[in-house]
Amino acid sequence: MKGRNIMKRMRKVVITMLLFSISFNFLVENGANAAKKVKLNKTKITLKVGRTYQLKLKNTKKKVKWSSKDKMTATVSKKGKVKGISAGKTKIIAKLGKKKYACSVVVKDETKNDSQTHRNPVQTKTPTPTTPGGTASGSNVGSDTSTGLYMSGDNVTYLVVGKTLKYYAWHLPSGAVTSRKISWTSSNSDVASVKDGLVTAVSPGAAVIKASDGKYEETRMVLVKPAVQSISWESATKTLYKGKSCELKFSVLPEDAEARGLVFSSSNDKVVTVSSTLTAGQVRIEAKSLGTAVITVSDADEKVSASCEITVVSPVTISVPELPQTITQYQADGTRKSVLDITDISYEVEEHYLEDVYRVTIRIKGKKTFDAKGDSYSRAGQIGWKLYKDAELVQDSGTWFTVALSNGEMFSEEKYINRLPAGNYELRLFNID
Repeated sequence: MKGRNIMKRMRKVVITMLLFSISFNFLVENGANAAKKVKLNKTKITLKVGRTYQLKLKNTKKKVKWSSKDKMTATVSKKGKVKGISAGKTKIIAKLGKKKYACSVVVKDETKNDSQTHRNPVQTKTPTPTTPGGTASGSNVGSDTSTGLYMSGDNVTYLVVGKTLKYYAWHLPSGAVTSRKISWTSSNSDVASVKDGLVTAVSPGAAVIKASDGKYEETRMVLVKPAVQSISWESATKTLYKGKSCELKFSVLPEDAEARGLVFSSSNDKVVTVSSTLTAGQVRIEAKSLGTAVITVSDADEKVSASCEITVVSPVTISVPELPQTITQYQADGTRKSVLDITDISYEVEEHYLEDVYRVTIRIKGKKTFDAKGDSYSRAGQIGWKLYKDAELVQDSGTWFTVALSNGEMFSEEKYINRLPAGNYELRLFNID
């Protein structure tokens, strides 16, 4: 019997130790994961035209929004795959919530930097792109191993009159041998002309740019729009509550001008930030802190611009009594019970989880200067207070208690007001009868 009890106790001890070990390992593992910093797998990359690289935002499972500062140089997919389009420099941005992570990208033109090993001078050593080849219209020549063409760029690209865009074309698969040369044509040279893949926007309209080797072909659509001649904001000034955001509307002339190349900036990102994303003639701004910032919009060449001054104010303002102010608590017979000298009043406004209301913290500081029971007697002080808006009482909380105080002791107390609508308020203090 005694042996059975010993065995039962041993089983309990073993099970307890196993559970503790599992729990400890789980906590350590999760603690280590929580401590990992969110970051990009690369902050600098160099690509050759047509090549790709997979960027990743490490240590997060949340949705990441990817964007390119210059899609003419490099594009990025919704999953973070970067693709070199034409020679130049740009940045790829990974946005997680309100935080942004940047990767600097340098794209090199390997047709200029690499020696050619094929008979066709525009062929390059690139990995096989995913873009399918064009339409076959001929027969193979000798040991021809080409099975198609790849052409860089998006299916549809917008260009401003006078601007240029470089397309590149390769035979597929990578390293294919062929004697066919690639030629370039435009369906409307009055709109967009092309030479050796370099497209020049001539006048507003649409043109199809085609790369062909006589057997295979690939095409891209180019839509040419007039350059922006003038920009104006709907209003030259705007007031915004701290913590709030809004859409700032603007217009361009001529009305059909290409607005996607406009550049937006804030003179003080700590006060107001501006989004880089346009939506139908408006851009989103967000008020970060109290102050003033100027939002400027300009064309890519900075030939035309417009500015809007944004003033960020507190959604709730509270005027306080002139200080110092003496608050007296009276006894039933009308004699003084205690006296407090108020020396400082401040407040802080925070966003509430409900829309259009706020949480306000009022802080009051002072000193106890009299007690009817003597200097060494300790008890809580009392302050009467009310909150008004446009001379109308909106909140009457009666009495504000301090901690127990002796004469000469300083105090600092806080009072919280929840769900206070935006507006200008007045705080009044009263004696306690």
